[in-house]
Amino acid sequence: MDKLALENAFWAAYGRAYRALYRTLEIILWLLELLLFLRLAFRFLRANPQTLVVRELYQLTDLALYPFQSILPDYVWRDRPIELTAISAMAGYFVVGVLVLLLVKLFRPERRPVVIPPMQYH
Repeated sequence: MDKLALENAFWAAYGRAYRALYRTLEIILWLLELLLFLRLAFRFLRANPQTLVVRELYQLTDLALYPFQSILPDYVWRDRPIELTAISAMAGYFVVGVLVLLLVKLFRPERRPVVIPPMQYH
């Protein structure tokens, strides 16, 4: 394998790895946002915390809410709880996620495979 073919293979693999990493980070960010939104909706609708799905969702998102617990107090609107901690966590993780994705974009592969033109015979 010559140097040019090896270089093209490297950049092709790098491009695939970059796209996989970027897409994985996007999915993690949106999954976290979805889970926090579901928690917010279940609290607002006063879902039964004893049911398996709701209990597991609350336990799963408790860890994500921990850094945001003392930022804003919870609010009650027309006898419905609004968990401002979850809203602040959604905003915080969104900002951090966008910054991480922008940081990853700095390593986006810009190099295109080199194509050697055919030889010209005169």
